[in-house]
Amino acid sequence: MFEELNFDVHVLRNLSSKELEDKMKAIRDYVTAESDCFACVISSHGMEGQVRTSTPGVREPFIRTEHSINTRDGVVSTNKLLELFSDRNCRPLKGKPKMFFIQACRGRIDVERSDEIDMGVEVLLVETPASTTSRGSSARFFTRGDMALTSSSNTGDMATTSPVNTEDVVPTNSITMGDVVAKYDDYSDRRRDDFNEQRRYQVNVHASLQRQEPACTSTYTFEPTQPEPEPIEVFQIPCYNDYLVMFSSAAGTTAWSDSDKGGWLMHCLYQVFNDVTYTDDDLLTILTCVCGKMARDMETNCPNSPHYDKAKSAACVYHRLSKDIYLQPKEIKRERKR
Repeated sequence: MFEELNFDVHVLRNLSSKELEDKMKAIRDYVTAESDCFACVISSHGMEGQVRTSTPGVREPFIRTEHSINTRDGVVSTNKLLELFSDRNCRPLKGKPKMFFIQACRGRIDVERSDEIDMGVEVLLVETPASTTSRGSSARFFTRGDMALTSSSNTGDMATTSPVNTEDVVPTNSITMGDVVAKYDDYSDRRRDDFNEQRRYQVNVHASLQRQEPACTSTYTFEPTQPEPEPIEVFQIPCYNDYLVMFSSAAGTTAWSDSDKGGWLMHCLYQVFNDVTYTDDDLLTILTCVCGKMARDMETNCPNSPHYDKAKSAACVYHRLSKDIYLQPKEIKRERKR
């Protein structure tokens, strides 16, 4: 897919942690000022866990949680890979989009969670008839039936309902402008009186304090009555300037793949991009379609394991982009310039 978009593609397979870091650094050094952007696709196992950065004698106010990618012989921090292409470490890409698409689990390796499997929510889509009245109205109130597809249509037409008169469903209260002005004036007078009273009170207190002799202060210190709170756990999203990072699942949840389609994020990215490559949609619009396809179409089928059966996976997009991104083949760009 990226070759069709005229990217210069480098494939890295089944490397050790050191080999992966060295190869990524070599790719970073290969980037020149003529490069328009950078994209990295990672497909592997992954996990999230606590990373303690302790300084001797200093208690950290928080515990950082990060994501890691599995390699052939261990793991490598996802943040470390992303940081290689930041503005500080890759000057030719400064101000240019850096995109990372990560197909990897985000389950916790150090904490057992009951919601690690995203079971989704069952939604019953039923077409419901809307009530009609003799008095027509231009107001339009949508019901759940508006979002259901008609069973007799093969083209995906939305179900239609009749307009509903606003007076039948929305009670209205009338108020005149004179009432508003009277209430406003009354409120303003009360506020003015309160302000003047407060101002006089403050002045009197200030004057009386000036006439008082300074009092002695005690040096007695109270022992704390409550134990020191535990550090707060913070999940650090690896996302820098002009970055877009897309994960195949939400934080703390499992990502899925199957033998036919492969990783769900990889499959949906390819399917959606295949359909919209030659359109005017920007990247974030396309990735919204990817998230929608994953949510609707992808579901596990494990009847022998009820805990994993009919599970879902919601893709997540984090970004710090300041401009729209349009990924299109170069020949399309040339035709538009003409």
